[in-house]
Amino acid sequence: MDGEDLRSPLLTAIRAQEQELTVIEEELKPVTVYAPIDGVINRIYKHNSQFVSSGEIMFGIESKDPAYITGFVRQPLRVIPEPGMEVQVRTRKPGREMFNSHIIRVGGQIKLIEPNLQRPGSFEETGLPVQIAIARTEGFTARSR
Repeated sequence: MDGEDLRSPLLTAIRAQEQELTVIEEELKPVTVYAPIDGVINRIYKHNSQFVSSGEIMFGIESKDPAYITGFVRQPLRVIPEPGMEVQVRTRKPGREMFNSHIIRVGGQIKLIEPNLQRPGSFEETGLPVQIAIARTEGFTARSR
């Protein structure tokens, strides 16, 4: 065999490996992600250079003009919330603004309340989530934590 015959299979194998490398490089390129809604990122679950599987949560996004807030009826449930039920909402900020509204939706199960929403000194507080319509009252603005 001459040198030409030995090089041909070797060159073919090199080309195949180069094509595989090109495919891998394309898969590893950064991908631009577009949010399905307008809003502000309020929580980051994945950071630069981390891999993300399909359906995995990367960011929490909150609306600049929300239609509802989520509250919790803490345990023990002294009141059983129902859609349409009237509620009074009070802010946590100094001055404690208030407005009357109604329940839009009631969650299906008791959940662990996020630590920043728990009462001071509470540990692993649970409650039933409820969506409450935000009243478009003069001077009241819903802001993130």
